[in-house]
Amino acid sequence: MQHDLQGGEGTVEDELERGSSLADRSLNRTARHVQDLLDLALIRQGGLALCREPTALPAVMLEVLDAVCDLAARKRLALEMVPGRGAILLSSDPERLFRLLENLVRWVIARTPAGGRVVIHPWSTHGFVALDVHGISPGIPMERYLLSRLQTPPKIPVRKDPALS
Repeated sequence: MQHDLQGGEGTVEDELERGSSLADRSLNRTARHVQDLLDLALIRQGGLALCREPTALPAVMLEVLDAVCDLAARKRLALEMVPGRGAILLSSDPERLFRLLENLVRWVIARTPAGGRVVIHPWSTHGFVALDVHGISPGIPMERYLLSRLQTPPKIPVRKDPALS
């Protein structure tokens, strides 16, 4: 009996690990969706509070790439970040910025054919910040998804939470 559980490619431990990994991904995805829905409700009520602070965009992008690397690996996609010139600092809510950028990169990964690559290039000019995201695959023209003008102040009114004052 013990030999059957430990031998071969399809061991019980391997199956449990795969199941656990799938459950973790599903739970994380559900938590992201719930948080997005809560934020949407707060936006509609005019009560979304942003905790703005100086945020280095390249550092957030590295966190995003780390968060999506398993998804990209399952599609055999290479992830690349082209470094911008100089530091790109934003006055932003780092957690919401992370979620926004993670959603964007996941969207591009979902639309890039297997075996391709996703290239992310943050840049800034004249007080504006842009993020150029490419989904590239051999034999298919490059598709660009441009998220531009991440500027401050945001269009969403910033309200102070009285409990934090």
